[in-house]
Amino acid sequence: MARRGLHLGEGLGPGRLRGLLAAAAVAATAALPAAAAAPSAGAGRWHFVLPGEPPFEYSILFRRDATGDETRLLVLAGAERFDLLSRQDPSGRDTTETITLLATGESLTRRLVLPGAPLPADCPPLDAPDACVLLSGNGGRLALPLTAFAGERAEATRVRARSLVSDGMSRALRRLGAQLARTYELDRYGDDFLSLIWPGIAPRRASPPPPGRRAPGCDFDAGFGRPCTPEDRRREAARAGG
Repeated sequence: MARRGLHLGEGLGPGRLRGLLAAAAVAATAALPAAAAAPSAGAGRWHFVLPGEPPFEYSILFRRDATGDETRLLVLAGAERFDLLSRQDPSGRDTTETITLLATGESLTRRLVLPGAPLPADCPPLDAPDACVLLSGNGGRLALPLTAFAGERAEATRVRARSLVSDGMSRALRRLGAQLARTYELDRYGDDFLSLIWPGIAPRRASPPPPGRRAPGCDFDAGFGRPCTPEDRRREAARAGG
């Protein structure tokens, strides 16, 4: 379910960024023709516990229908709980990710609209193949070309983006970012989201992460306000041999 990120780095220049955008647009078209034409409905939920410290476990709540894909990750990282929500339209060109810190309810949202998708009204004029980035948090809202995060404008753009969240949320996101490399499922929140605003927040992997252990998750999910249905619990009991 993880979507390939754009891998935007600290030293990325506008020319390199435009090349990545063009490649991403082609990949979106090539990878999702069936989903764009006739997405099949479905839903599921899974829970994984990762090895290592600090403690890290998460549930995946996935849904697909005619409007696209929705993937919610309920994450316990150390002592902090996060609700990570990703929505992607059937074309794969319009995606929205939101990170919510459950302790405070504060959120940071990033919407990325790639070339070829209808642009929201508040997006600035773009030169092809640039993309539109919309960021929103407690401190307001920004609509920017993706190239604003590269070259001479990058640092000023990041300062504006960081002002959208409180200092406490910023610290929590940095702690979460340090754990993103532990599972591929969280890649979309690093490469073309948090790393845009805080370069280097998500460490690069030296090797593939060890797999997580599948575990019951209904009680965990209920603690996030996302309880299982009776059918979900029946399936969980069947998997556990109950």
